[in-house]
Amino acid sequence: MIKPRAREGAYERGRPGQRVRVARAGRRLMAGALLAAIALAGCGPEVVTTSAPTTKPGGPTIGPPPTANGSLTPITIDTTLLAVLPREIDSIPLVESPEGESDAMTDTVLPTIATAAVAAVAVDTSTNDLVYVLVVRLKSGVFTENTFRDWRDSYDEGACLGVSNVLDHADTNVGTHHVFIGTCANGLRTYHTWLEDKQILISASSTGTREFGVLLMGTLRT
Repeated sequence: MIKPRAREGAYERGRPGQRVRVARAGRRLMAGALLAAIALAGCGPEVVTTSAPTTKPGGPTIGPPPTANGSLTPITIDTTLLAVLPREIDSIPLVESPEGESDAMTDTVLPTIATAAVAAVAVDTSTNDLVYVLVVRLKSGVFTENTFRDWRDSYDEGACLGVSNVLDHADTNVGTHHVFIGTCANGLRTYHTWLEDKQILISASSTGTREFGVLLMGTLRT
């Protein structure tokens, strides 16, 4: 079992306007994650299928249309990003989650920090183990340590159903990646890693005794 070390001390915070925008995005996307997991769990494992990752150039987008001067480009749902994820978690298929992506499609903040995203989920309904993961391709030069901290705090607040239910923040190395872990009063845990050299952000939420979140982070194909 991974034993994360608790974080101590305060982080330098980002600009107030940026912090609020990123926080709101994290909370909205975390709400979508919980709905996606519930929806898939209700379907049962036998209906979970997926195809090989392919780009969807004409597919759905996240955020508003570009501005008149072209300063804002909508984010695409790009399933090639699934290539960084393992194909299964403890023998349970990890598959694209259109339900999880649908909430992100309406987000107006992600286009300011990212160019593409995809969501995936693995659920074992027989044991109530699940993991939901969002993979985001970041814009070059706009995502900072402060932005990452704000994103994590916001995502964890959404996962835990309120900041008062966030019991702990910690970080540790899982495989070759440095992972930040949040623990909720409801038993759910969150996992975040920033692949800075690839400009990819991975955030996941997981529950169950088999620690799907840890297994996910430990088997990333990067």
